[in-house]
Amino acid sequence: MKKILVYILAAVMVLGIAGCGSSSEESAGTGVSAEAAESQAEEEGMTAEDGESAAAMEGEAPEESAAEDGTAAEGESQTAESEEGSEASAEASESPAGEETAAEDGSAETGEGGEPAAAEDAAETPANDGKLVVAATSTLRTIMDEQFIPQFNEQHPEIAVEMVYDSSENLQKQVESGAAYDLLLIGGKKYMSALQEAGMVIDGSVHALMTNELAFVVPRNSRLGIITVADLEKAGSIAIGDPIYLPVGEYTIDTLKEQELWEGVKEKEVYLAASVEELLGLLVDGTCDCGFVYQNDAVLEAEKIHIVEGFAPTTYRLGILTSTGRQETATVFIDFMCSDEVLAQLVANGFTLPES
Repeated sequence: MKKILVYILAAVMVLGIAGCGSSSEESAGTGVSAEAAESQAEEEGMTAEDGESAAAMEGEAPEESAAEDGTAAEGESQTAESEEGSEASAEASESPAGEETAAEDGSAETGEGGEPAAAEDAAETPANDGKLVVAATSTLRTIMDEQFIPQFNEQHPEIAVEMVYDSSENLQKQVESGAAYDLLLIGGKKYMSALQEAGMVIDGSVHALMTNELAFVVPRNSRLGIITVADLEKAGSIAIGDPIYLPVGEYTIDTLKEQELWEGVKEKEVYLAASVEELLGLLVDGTCDCGFVYQNDAVLEAEKIHIVEGFAPTTYRLGILTSTGRQETATVFIDFMCSDEVLAQLVANGFTLPES
């Protein structure tokens, strides 16, 4: 039994030794190959790592590039969206103004009920708005401002009258240039006739209101014996209106030339007055021996000035301009100026009434 066990043990040992050698040889045999393989593997691994690294670098670069491109694209997209948003906001903000403009344009082009509005008529024709602009010759300033306009306002408080004064000739030119007057009150037939012929005065609206004369006057205490215009040679000094400032001055010179008296007047000492008050003052205080004024102005100083002779009458005409949109209101004013009450006051102030 012991022998059997010994044999078995020996066999096992022999087998174990043989197995160990074989294993060692195999291990040794493959060791070089394993080392070479390991070296190769390390080299391949490095290569693989390098490849992976390169691949990784290549992969990362495109990814970064792609990311950058994506960021740029995203930025461009955001910029585009921002610009589109800004444009949209601008359009949105501009839209109400555009709508208002369109609405305004629409209201300008169409009237009530969608009917086309007459733009030119609207621009040239103000509404009957309770206002009235009256242009009158400067000679009538005192009587209009102090008497007739206050009386009219008392009778028609609903109408506000604005007065404009200038020479008749200048007023004609202003109307021809488009001045926004409603009524015109001027002296001298030629000025009103020119406007009528040009179609600037409404047919049938012109009224010959009153007549004024150029008056040759002397101080009441004069001792020169001047009783007619022909006695001008007896005077040493003469007062007339400055034609630059007073219509009566221009009218005086024109009248004296027509009657061939101007050459004789120029040889005298001539005083040119810039206002009616100054002109009358030169005669009242005796500075001048004689002078020429409108008869209605001479009446203002009737106690101190004597009217020697009246001549060269001029008629004042009142008419409605075609450019007015206040014809109804203007007619109310004409009716007032043609009333018996006003005509009586004109006579009392030195005017005469034209023959019918």
